[in-house]
Amino acid sequence: MKKLNAEFSKIMQFSLSIEEIDPRIDRCKKHLASNICFLTLAAVFCGAKTWNEIADYGEASDDFFQEELDGWECAPSHDTIRRFFMIIPTDKFEHLFRSWVIGVIGHYNGVIAFDGKTNHNASETDEEKSNRKSGCKDYTHKSKLHMITAYATELGFSLGQLRVDDKSNEIPAVQQLIDEVFIPGCTFTADAMHCQKETAKRVLKNGGNYFLPVKGNQKELHSWLQQLMDECIKHPRLSRDDRFSMSEQGHGRDERRTCYSMGDMMYMHRFARQWPGMRTVGCIISERYDSCNHTFSSEYKYFISSLPNNAEMLLKIAREHWSVENNLHWHLDVTFGEDDDRKKNNAAQNFAVIEKMALAVLKNNKLNKPINRKRFRASIDRKYLWQLLNQFL
Repeated sequence: MKKLNAEFSKIMQFSLSIEEIDPRIDRCKKHLASNICFLTLAAVFCGAKTWNEIADYGEASDDFFQEELDGWECAPSHDTIRRFFMIIPTDKFEHLFRSWVIGVIGHYNGVIAFDGKTNHNASETDEEKSNRKSGCKDYTHKSKLHMITAYATELGFSLGQLRVDDKSNEIPAVQQLIDEVFIPGCTFTADAMHCQKETAKRVLKNGGNYFLPVKGNQKELHSWLQQLMDECIKHPRLSRDDRFSMSEQGHGRDERRTCYSMGDMMYMHRFARQWPGMRTVGCIISERYDSCNHTFSSEYKYFISSLPNNAEMLLKIAREHWSVENNLHWHLDVTFGEDDDRKKNNAAQNFAVIEKMALAVLKNNKLNKPINRKRFRASIDRKYLWQLLNQFL
C-alpha cells in the first residue's frame, strides 16, 4: 500500500498485517495478501456477499485500487480470493482481528455478551464428521460452522470468536474465550446454559462481574430462587430489596418489565458459598398486552449476579444481553446473508471475521442511516467508501 504513516486507518494497518501470516510461497504471490484483504473489506462494505461478487467489484473498481494500493496489477479472480481465505490460518487471522479491535475501542467497561451462532449451510456428511474426529488425513474439514462470539454491547463490536463443533461444546468454549478476550471491569452475560460455577470463577479471575440467567439446568438453584423471589415480591423488605420497572409501547404491544433484586447474604444460605462472588439474586417479570389480539402474557426470569443490589442496573444489563441477537446475529443473517452463505472450512471462518469488522465500522459510522443503506451509499459514493476505510484513525 502507498505511504504507511500515522494518517493511515487501522483497517489499512490490519490489511498490511496479513502479509505476516500469508503462507503462500513468493513465486505464487501474483496478488499481495494486503491487497486481497483490502479489496474484500471494501467489497463487503459495498454489499458483496460471494467470492464472485468480490471479484466483480475488484474489476469494476480497478482504477480506484490502482490509485490507492501499491502492487495492484489487476483484480484477483474469485478462485484466487477463495483459495486465499482457505489457506490463511484461522487462529492467526483471529489474533490480528482481536488486536485490531483492542486498538480501535481503547478502554471499555460495559457489558460483554457471549452467544453462539451456527451457519447452517456449512454442513458436513456423517462420513466427513467421522473422519474429522478420527484424525483421518483425507478429511476435508467441511464441518458445520458454529461460532461463539464475545460482543461488546454498548460499542457494537465483536471482541473475538471461537469455533466449536456444535452447540453441545459451547460451555468450555465460552470459558476459554473469557480467558482470551475478557476486559477487566466489564460484566459477563450469556444464556442460561452458561450458568456454571466454573464460568463465574473465570469471569471473576479476569477482573469482571457476571449476570447469569437461571433455568432448569440448575434445578436446585432455580427452585430455590422461585421460592425466595416469590416471598420477596409479596413481602418486600426495603432494607434488603430493590425494585425497578420500565414500560415500552410499539408494534401493537404494551410491555412492562419489573426487576426485583435482593442482596442480603443471610437469605442466600449455602448457594452464596457455592457460587463464587455471588452478591445479588433476582427476578425479572415481563408482562405483555397485545392490543391487536387482546391477549395478556407474563414471563418470569431468574438470575444471580456478582454485582451490587441495584434493580435498575440489573434490568438494563438483562436487556443489553439480547443486543448480541438483535444487533449482531440479526444483521449477519439478514443484512449480510450469512445464514445463506455456502462458504466452507477456513474460508467461512475467516470471512465471518471480515463481516464482523465491516459491521462494527458501519454501525459506528456517523451517517444517520440503516446499515443496508450505508452499504448502498458506499457502493455508489467512493468518497463515503474511503471515509469508512479510513475510519477510526
